[in-house]
Amino acid sequence: METILGYPKEKLANKTLTKTGIFENNLKKKLKEAYEKSSQLRVQFDDFREIYGDEVISRDMKYIEMREAEFEKHSGQESKERKNISDALEEIVIENFTAWIEDNEVWIKRACIYDDIRNGVDAYAAIKKGAPESYLALGIDAATGNHMLKKFQKIKDEIKQGKGAIIKYFISSDGSLLGMKKKVPRIVIGVDKKGVLELVKLWTEEKKDQLKSHHVQIQILSEVLMQCDTFGKYAKSVGQEKIAENYQAIADFFNNIWKKKQEKINLPDYNDFQSKDKTFFAIKQACENIDDLEKIRYN
Repeated sequence: METILGYPKEKLANKTLTKTGIFENNLKKKLKEAYEKSSQLRVQFDDFREIYGDEVISRDMKYIEMREAEFEKHSGQESKERKNISDALEEIVIENFTAWIEDNEVWIKRACIYDDIRNGVDAYAAIKKGAPESYLALGIDAATGNHMLKKFQKIKDEIKQGKGAIIKYFISSDGSLLGMKKKVPRIVIGVDKKGVLELVKLWTEEKKDQLKSHHVQIQILSEVLMQCDTFGKYAKSVGQEKIAENYQAIADFFNNIWKKKQEKINLPDYNDFQSKDKTFFAIKQACENIDDLEKIRYN
C-alpha cells in the first residue's frame, strides 16, 4: 500500500492529519508534491538491482509492505501523528540542508524505506573524503519528542558491540558509489512539535528565505557536534577506536561549518531559541548523562 507520512495515499486528500488542523489543505498539497518527487527525496530500490539482484530486492520490499501494514493496523492516531510530524521534519531538513550548511562537500539524502524501517536510519549525510569515491557516512534519526533513553541506548549498544548503524542502500551524491555501508556513526537530530509546526507553516507557504535563515539550523548543528563529541568519547572508552575516529572526523567537518556560521550570525540570538526547545534539551540531557541514561528526566 502506498503511503504518505503513514497514511494511505488515496485517503490523504480527505483525512485531517492532526487535531489542531495544522496538517490540512496546504500541507496535504505539499506532502502530495513531496510524494510525487519521492525518487529525489528517498533512495529507491531499483537503483540497486544490479548489485543485490531481483530476489533480494523483492524480499526487502515484501518486508516493508508487511511492516507498513502492521503499522497501519496497530498504530493509533497519536502514533500516526508523531510519525507525521517526524516525517515532516525530515523533509524540511533534507530540502534545506544545503542552504543551511553552505558546503558542497556534504550531501544529505532521505534513506531507502528499507533502511528507515529495518535499520532505523531516517536519512544520512555523506561527506566527501580525500580520495575519489570515498565518503564518510552519518546516519540520522529524526525525532520530535523528548524521550531519548531508547534512542541513545541503541546507539551506545551499537558502539559497544563495534557495529554502528547499517545502511544497506547507500548511494553517493554523484551515484558513483552504491552498496552497503557498515559501522556508520549514528546521531539523533530533533526539534520539538511546536518548532516543527513553525517550520511546516513556512514550508507550506513557500517562504524559502525565512527557512534558509531559520534558527533551527544552529540547533541541528549544535546537536550534531554535541553527539559526535559524546559518542566519540564513549566509543573510545569502550575500545572502539575506529568508530571513535569516524565520529571525530565528522565533528571536525561540522566544526569548520560552525566557525563559518559564527562569522556570519549572532549565535547568542540563535541559542535563545534552542534553549527553549524540549527536544534539544532532551538530547543535551542525554549527552550529559551518557554513562547512566536512567538519570534522564523528562520535561
